[in-house]
Amino acid sequence: MNVITIIVTYNPDLKRFSQGFSSALMETDHVIVVDYNSQNKDLIKALCSSATNCEFIEMFFNSGIAHALRVGINYARKYEAKWFLFLDDDTILLKGSMAKALEIVDKLPEIIKQRIGTILLGSEEGYCNIKEIRYGIFSGTLIKGELVSKVCCRDEFFLDSADHDMYSRVRELGYLTLTIYCKLVNHRLGKMMWIPVASSILRKPTYYEPPWRYYYIVRNSTKLLIEGRIDFLFYLHQITDWGIKIIFVDGFKKFLRSLGLGLIHAFLDKFSYLDRFKVRVLKMDCKGCEYDVINEVDVLRLFDIVKIEYSGYLRGKTYHELKSTLEKLGFTCRVWAHNENALRIGLDRHGMLTCVKNREGLIR
Repeated sequence: MNVITIIVTYNPDLKRFSQGFSSALMETDHVIVVDYNSQNKDLIKALCSSATNCEFIEMFFNSGIAHALRVGINYARKYEAKWFLFLDDDTILLKGSMAKALEIVDKLPEIIKQRIGTILLGSEEGYCNIKEIRYGIFSGTLIKGELVSKVCCRDEFFLDSADHDMYSRVRELGYLTLTIYCKLVNHRLGKMMWIPVASSILRKPTYYEPPWRYYYIVRNSTKLLIEGRIDFLFYLHQITDWGIKIIFVDGFKKFLRSLGLGLIHAFLDKFSYLDRFKVRVLKMDCKGCEYDVINEVDVLRLFDIVKIEYSGYLRGKTYHELKSTLEKLGFTCRVWAHNENALRIGLDRHGMLTCVKNREGLIR
């Protein structure tokens, strides 16, 4: 298998998604859809189920595109694909785009081919010449299968700049980050709107992100600047370009608040509310969905205590797979009957599973 596509979905426009999904099915070997509990997830799942080369992964809360991509990558390891392609739920591959991109790469000298880490598929008209770039976006990025698990992706960034972090890590490992300058994909990047002054100068609508999104741009970009993963001029361009638009649309006060919080949280390394707590506890009582949540091992690792009221009788399952997964993550578990129903149904299929991480201060 040459190329696996991972598409992350969250309440997509179904018509647009269907076009992008169909193009991915035709252009690549296999498609994995990772959905963040979309309101139209049943329709997305049905669309995936109608294809022989598609698999659907359902997430139960939105923890950001970086985490979703990593879930898809971990799931797809079994295929040992040569390339992975990342797509947004509104990106469409043009007909013949993948064959064209791989043909261009194949014509490169062998010494260059061996060093390629990522290839960003172009979205504007050009002569299909290939050049080196420093920063790219997730959607439309083709990344080598041998490399993808090592560089993708940084969960705590949630949204913005996780792609820039990935490109930086690719280069740190000695690989090239390239782009093909011709139209191979059709993107919808951000929200287009008429912005006072800026749009008047450009004589057309321009891209805009709201203050809450600007907070992530500032926080994550500042963190990358501190770590030396992005250049100062690129950082400054991002901060000023998006910031000026917020001033014109939302006012100076909202701009200043987003900018200030982003800078403070970056310098104080505040990237997760979980960091406030010394002991982190997860309790589940979701009538069978625990057998889906248990696959989110990267999330489970964040917790010190996991308490599950399991209802395996609803899924034809027992507690053993839950216990086995948590024990592999370093937890010590015990099973007990919490009510009469557990005794009546049978402790294998219904009861309470309490697991505590083997860590000083929690288990002695």
